[in-house]
Amino acid sequence: MKRIFTHFSVFTAYCLLLIAYSSSAATKIGYIDSKRILAEYKGSKELTDELQKQLKLWENQAIKKKKEIEELVSELESQSLILTTTARQQKRTEIEQKQRDYEQFIQDIYGPEGKAQTKQQDIMKPFIDEVNTILTTIGEKDGYTIIFDISSMGVVYAESGLDLTDKVLDELNKGFISPEQVTEEIEKALFFVFDFIEKTTDAKDNNDGRRFQGFIKAALVKTDKFKAIKQYKIDDAEKMASIEKNTEDYTLSDYCRIAQFTDAKYIVIGEASRLGENIDLTCELIDIVKRQAIAKGSGSTAGDRIEDHQTMVANIVSKLMQSMK
Repeated sequence: MKRIFTHFSVFTAYCLLLIAYSSSAATKIGYIDSKRILAEYKGSKELTDELQKQLKLWENQAIKKKKEIEELVSELESQSLILTTTARQQKRTEIEQKQRDYEQFIQDIYGPEGKAQTKQQDIMKPFIDEVNTILTTIGEKDGYTIIFDISSMGVVYAESGLDLTDKVLDELNKGFISPEQVTEEIEKALFFVFDFIEKTTDAKDNNDGRRFQGFIKAALVKTDKFKAIKQYKIDDAEKMASIEKNTEDYTLSDYCRIAQFTDAKYIVIGEASRLGENIDLTCELIDIVKRQAIAKGSGSTAGDRIEDHQTMVANIVSKLMQSMK
């Protein structure tokens, strides 16, 4: 039972499963759910924080490089009339070089097989190695022939007794002190609400996407459990993510990629529809680490009274909070 857990996937597991069934009637098979292991591992926050810290350093470097370019452009524009042709050309050449350097920096950090991806792999390696060690111990001790990852395969049925996920989590989390054993200060979770997608012409005409974004953000802050990320950080993150799509075409993966360049732990995405006076709103609270919705809410109202809109949003946020619990 060597290296069966490799970055949350098991390659050729299906073939191995078929071989196991056909080769021996005494074959013992088990499985894990790697997504749940990562989600419920008590050290997940430390893994995420370490990556976010490095991403923040790269983000600051990128912002500094971009600012230098903007200052040179501004300088050229303000001095254009008093500079000689040669001096203007030198300025343009310098700006072009700075721009190339900036684009290369972004590519080196955030491009395929860039430093961000390498850093993530480096951070995750000890965790993956530990899981592999635990799986090897369980496999040898309990006599399993095959252990595979149910989260990466199209499994339609499995007996509950085959699930080894809890065993792996018990071993992983042994060294962590539970909340019942220690009192910790609960920090407010950082979040950001993206502009809601406007699904109808009436919604676009009334700028409902941006308006309800603001209402949702204010309502979440009012719960005293969340702290909003500044808009400019998201604007910078969108540039770093280099997603060549219109906002209305963003996928969940796109939103999470953008959020990775910030300190946000949660994001909210949603849709606003309006037909005449009738307004419908749906939204999802996304956990960045899990890359999935952990709470959903929706609501409807009619008319343009701000109080009615705020009441609808307050009810939606209440549903989100209840789902989180």
